Amino acid sequence: MRCSSMWIVIVIGCLMFAGTAEAQKKPTIAVLDFTVESTAVKLSANSSSVEIGPGGTTSFLSSDLITALVETRKFDVVERERLNDVTREKQFANLTAGDAMELGKLLKADYLIVGKLELIEVSETNTPIPYTNLEKHFVSGRLIVNMRVVDSTTGKIVSAKKLNKTAKKESGTPLAFLDTLKGLAVKDLVNDVLTAVFPIKVVSVTGDEVIINRGSEWTGFSVGQEGRVYIQGDVILDPDTNEELGRQETPIAIIKVVEILEKLTKTTVVEKSPERTIDKGQIVRFNVEPPAPAERKETPGSSEKPLKLNW
Repeated sequence: MRCSSMWIVIVIGCLMFAGTAEAQKKPTIAVLDFTVESTAVKLSANSSSVEIGPGGTTSFLSSDLITALVETRKFDVVERERLNDVTREKQFANLTAGDAMELGKLLKADYLIVGKLELIEVSETNTPIPYTNLEKHFVSGRLIVNMRVVDSTTGKIVSAKKLNKTAKKESGTPLAFLDTLKGLAVKDLVNDVLTAVFPIKVVSVTGDEVIINRGSEWTGFSVGQEGRVYIQGDVILDPDTNEELGRQETPIAIIKVVEILEKLTKTTVVEKSPERTIDKGQIVRFNVEPPAPAERKETPGSSEKPLKLNW
């Protein structure tokens, strides 16, 4: 009898462990090398070259993107060696929905990241300093990239982003500047992947304080920036194909970022619907960058008015 009881305890323990492991399973993601045309690479003479493979692909962004995704601790990321072994046997240059599903099965990946580098540009300029014989040295550049996040179980695109990143720096080398520009672009791209797979959500509400599940490492917003809290409604279906296009979303509140901590962010309620309650699990959306303040003329009686929702 005692032996039977012990076996029951062991079985229950195993089932609980298996359930916990399943609940904690991370989605697996694979980053394919981005395509690029040689004419899209415009670097100054002192910059390093961007290596382009025989298939018109480059690891210029994908290598750093893989590292950054691992650092989020949100994904299991397919190793480059495994990815190269699979793609070496079959080319997936123009990825169709069927290709995405096939590649996802071969790699055991839930999501695929594919993209194209449309422009990599770095230039140097020297500007005379007035009343001296000296010059200021500037390095500037631009990186334009199209990235898609594909759900490999369905072949559907869950996120598509066109990033146009520009920067300018006084002094420094073009090589160091190119690395800086790439780092800025990678951070924006990772934020987009996180938002596509793990939307920003409310994790707790205490009075007017709303805490959301993004920390200092991967935010995509800044202190003082405002975002909207949404409740999700019915699924929206395409009337012709019956394909799921998304869900209806209704804004119920405006929140402002107050403090960004390591793993979470504190916000405060600016405005909310009198008929709705902010609850755990609701979606939060921010603009990628805070909008620049609009120029306006001061008139008698004018005042700054906060963003309003139409209830």
